[in-house]
Amino acid sequence: MAVRHLTLHAFQKPEEGETQLMPRQDAIASSPSVETLVTELNRQLLAKAGRHYGCFQKDSELYPFSRWLKEHQQGGLEFMKLTYQALSLFKRELDQSDLSVQGYLLFAFYEQPTSEHFLIALLHNADAMAINDELEITPAHYLDLSKVHLAASIDLTAWNEDSQRYICFTQGKSQRRLAEHFGHFVGCLPSVDRSEQTETLLEQVAQFSQQLPAEQQLACREAVYEYCIEQEKLAEPVRLNELAKVIKPEAPDSFTDFAQSQPLPLPDEILPEKSTLKQLVRFHGRSMDLQLSFSASRLGKDIEYKADTDTLIIQGLPESIKAQLRRYALNESAPAGDND
Repeated sequence: MAVRHLTLHAFQKPEEGETQLMPRQDAIASSPSVETLVTELNRQLLAKAGRHYGCFQKDSELYPFSRWLKEHQQGGLEFMKLTYQALSLFKRELDQSDLSVQGYLLFAFYEQPTSEHFLIALLHNADAMAINDELEITPAHYLDLSKVHLAASIDLTAWNEDSQRYICFTQGKSQRRLAEHFGHFVGCLPSVDRSEQTETLLEQVAQFSQQLPAEQQLACREAVYEYCIEQEKLAEPVRLNELAKVIKPEAPDSFTDFAQSQPLPLPDEILPEKSTLKQLVRFHGRSMDLQLSFSASRLGKDIEYKADTDTLIIQGLPESIKAQLRRYALNESAPAGDND
């Protein structure tokens, strides 16, 4: 990674009143610390389970950031001026709210081996304690990178190639109102429904695996899960042609043809949700008074489901549960006087 430009501006928004801006006057020179910061922010963004993928809103008058970024790409708008205009736009968004928030708005232009990216992130300081050279405990402040809830990375190369999926962004659940203003400021438009894609993937893998011999069905689902998780770690999409080779190496076209013939065909690239993928290898469910979770490998062995009576029979209970049940049984069977 090579960071070409980076700067950040401070802001403070009281609950009542306008946002106060403290802009930096120039870009921060590239250094190992700068590159480490951008690398970590990028890693945090791609590791977020709730990240979204999309594109810019089409109305560049209502959402002008994309227009300014294009002008910067074409050499008509200098980097610092772009960030000043974006900062003013962010202020306008915050001024419409009664939020009380302060922090730093970071802008960075960086290059990967095969692509160029523009990163925007909302950062905050955190308080801590430190020990100085005199072995005294003193208050300290540090940049809290463990809670980067709002950020957007724009793949400029993909944008220039007219892709419909060139922005990766987060919308922190704990800062939902601030996230709305951040998304409106950048002009992010989700173009991928990850939840729907995941459900479609699970359904079609399940349907196709049922065509395999019984002893191969679980191994098929486990292989799909491992491949999807590995792609997630690499921040890469699940590719249909690669997935087909995982499912049936000797005849990958069979799954590809099956998936594309469904009423809701799988796209060539899929962005599944990691948490939902576990349904490939585990059964999990809960109600108000009951929670169950077990490996799919146990079904048909020491766990049996009878659909006609809606009954689940479990053998080989964990020792901890058996101990609790035995204590309960002893208390229930003990004479009433013994409990006094």
